[in-house]
Amino acid sequence: MSCEGIDYYVTNLEATVKTLLEEVYFKSLQLKLWSIVRQAAGLLQKAVNSLTINITDLVIRQKQITIGSGPTEHFITTPLGPDVLSRIIFDEDFDDVREGPVVQEVLIYLGSFVRADPEMFAGIMRLRTHFLIIALREEISRLNSCDEADAIEHLMQLSPFELKSLLGTVLSGPTLSANATNTLLRNQTHPFSGRNVSLTSDSDHPTSTNITSSGPSAMGAVPIPNMAKGSTTLTIKVQSGGYHSGNFSKILINDCTMSVSSRGINVVVIDPVQCVLIETVSFDTHISEDESDDLARLIDWLQPGWIVACAAKDDCFEHLTVAARLALKQLGGERIDDVKYRDSWCMIGEKGM
Repeated sequence: MSCEGIDYYVTNLEATVKTLLEEVYFKSLQLKLWSIVRQAAGLLQKAVNSLTINITDLVIRQKQITIGSGPTEHFITTPLGPDVLSRIIFDEDFDDVREGPVVQEVLIYLGSFVRADPEMFAGIMRLRTHFLIIALREEISRLNSCDEADAIEHLMQLSPFELKSLLGTVLSGPTLSANATNTLLRNQTHPFSGRNVSLTSDSDHPTSTNITSSGPSAMGAVPIPNMAKGSTTLTIKVQSGGYHSGNFSKILINDCTMSVSSRGINVVVIDPVQCVLIETVSFDTHISEDESDDLARLIDWLQPGWIVACAAKDDCFEHLTVAARLALKQLGGERIDDVKYRDSWCMIGEKGM
C-alpha cells in the first residue's frame, strides 16, 4: 500500500485496497481482534465523531492536551473540529500505525473520566497522550514482567473497556494503583463460595436471594464497604430521579453511598463471591453513542454471577444505542425499552441470570 496507495485497484480481487481494509476492519471488529481493528483503523485513518466533545470537556476545565512527541508535538488549548483533530492525529509520523486509534481512545476516555470524576485530574495541567501511552505500556510491562515489545502487543490487544480501565489505574497514580481493579489479571481463578445478598431497587424493603458464583475475579479490587468479618449478607439499594423528578442517582452498598452520580447511567459492579467492588463508573449516554458502546463492552466483559447496580440521572435515553439496551437486558433489565427522555430508571441485575 505504501507504493500504490489506499485507492489502488486490485484487479484479481475486484476491489480497492481501501475496500479490502474496510472488510478487514469490520470482520476483526466482529471477532474482537482488537490489535487488527486498530491497525486497520489506523491505515484507513478513521476518526471518532465524539473526539470534539471529549476534548471540549477537557479544555473547558483548563486542561492542556498534547498529541505526538518531540518537535511535532501539537498543543491543544481550545475546542477543535473533528476534521482538524483528524489531521493532527494522522499527520503524526507514528512508529506504529495502531497508535493513532489508541490516541483517540485515550482522548475519549479522558473526557469520560473528567466528566465522572473531575478530582482525578486535580493538579494535572497538561495531558500528553504520547506519554500516557508509554505509561500504559510500562504498567503492562510491570504487571506481566515482560519487555517493551511484548507490552506494546499486549496493549494493542486490549479490549476498549480493558484499555479504559488500565488508563484509570494509571491516572490514579502509584498510591492508588496497587488497590485499583486490575483487568489485566482478571483470568485468575478463585475457589467457589456463596453469599446471601439483599437487593433493593428504589424501595426500603429488601428481599433476599442466594447468589452463588465461581470463576474469574479482578485481583486488587476494592473490598465491599461495611462488610463485617465473616458476614454473608450484602445490601444494595438503588434510586433514580430523572431531570424532572429530582435529577439524582443513588447507589448504596451496605448503606455506604458510592461516589458515582453523573448524567447518564451510573454503574457499580460487584463480585459477591470475593466480596469486592469490581467497578464504579458513569456512562453519559445522553451526550454520546460512544458512551453507550462502552457500556455494552463493559457488560460483555463481566463474568457470570457478578452483580450490577445501575441508576440513571438527568437523562440516559438520548444516545442509548440498541447494543447498550441489549446488553442491559442480559442483566435482567427488560424494561429498558420503556425508558423515555429524562425518565427515572434503575435496576439491580446479575450477569448470566
